[in-house]
Amino acid sequence: MKTIITTILISAFGSYVPAQKDTTLSQNGFPKISLKTEKDTTGQMPAQFSFFYPVGSNGIQAPQIENNFSLNALYGVNGGVEGAEIGGLVNVNRGNVNGIQVGGIANITSGYSNGTVIGGIANIVTDSTKGILIAGISNVIGDSSAGFQVAGISNTVNGRFDGGQIAGIGNMNNGRVDGFQVAGISNVTNGNVNGMQLSGIANIVHGETTGAQIGFINFSNHLNGIQLGFLNIAGESENAIPIGFLSFVKNGYRALEFSASETIYGNVALKLGVEKFYNSFRFGIGSGKNDSYLSYGYGIGTLVSFNEKNKLALDLSANHIISDLSNNWELDLLNRFELTYQRFIGKHLTVFGGPAFNVYVIQVQVDGEYGSVHVPYTLYSEDWNDGNVSMWVGFHAGLALRF
Repeated sequence: MKTIITTILISAFGSYVPAQKDTTLSQNGFPKISLKTEKDTTGQMPAQFSFFYPVGSNGIQAPQIENNFSLNALYGVNGGVEGAEIGGLVNVNRGNVNGIQVGGIANITSGYSNGTVIGGIANIVTDSTKGILIAGISNVIGDSSAGFQVAGISNTVNGRFDGGQIAGIGNMNNGRVDGFQVAGISNVTNGNVNGMQLSGIANIVHGETTGAQIGFINFSNHLNGIQLGFLNIAGESENAIPIGFLSFVKNGYRALEFSASETIYGNVALKLGVEKFYNSFRFGIGSGKNDSYLSYGYGIGTLVSFNEKNKLALDLSANHIISDLSNNWELDLLNRFELTYQRFIGKHLTVFGGPAFNVYVIQVQVDGEYGSVHVPYTLYSEDWNDGNVSMWVGFHAGLALRF
């Protein structure tokens, strides 16, 4: 059976010989497909039946005859379809298809396709498509496409795409995309995207993204919208909001802050992202009840501008205190909400200061008391099963270098 199917596929692609072929690579390595043929039909029939081309009602002339209805037991070749075509294994059309096309293995069309196309393994159209394409493995379009595409592995469009794409592995587009893309692994677009990309691993846009990218890694050469993922990367961007653990924006917000507070006497924070939303990575040192301690933490924040020189920062962070290696796995967490006034001195230097609300959650005990950090006073303090929660209002102040 495997040998029979292989023979049919070889025969199908053997009959699928386009008049022009250009397989050079376009920008960013996309295959530049141009496989258009001249429509060369000499007649039209209301219906045809074939077993295995050329064994059929249209005989050896089948590639030059357009049919309203085509039924192929195994492998059929037509000049085009204006209506419906059903094939047990492979349907090949040397012209255009308007209507419904169903193939057990593949549908291969040299012209354009308008309607619904369903292939057990693949649908290949060298010109444009409009409608619904469903394939067990891949949909491959040589020109533009509009409508809805579903594939178990991948959807590939060489031109512009308007509509929705869903693929088990990836969607690849060489032109502009207006709509949405959903993929188990990646969405890659060589042009602009106006809409949404959702993937399990990566979304990559070499042009401009207007809308949203949601994935573990998001990249856009120009971003005008939202990125939501673990790692976000964007080039020159306007109205960009990257939300994730780590974000890099070419013309975004980058600052290195040096500060002191009532608990962490020396603290360094690296802030990356954009002013509307940034991530902060913190390292500090302090002196507690028994000895000095180190801290490391992570936070998020936003910057509100009053004017070019006066801004207000709101930061939320969690800082783990390391006071004794033997207690490294016990909870010793200082959570801070900082409200900071920033005053710019020149282009890159900022002085700042403001209040900070602290929530200290602790399991570590020093000399029979909870806490390795010296708590100046408490607005609220409560013991729980094997720890303590304390709250107070403190301060912080320092300098920042923007780069």
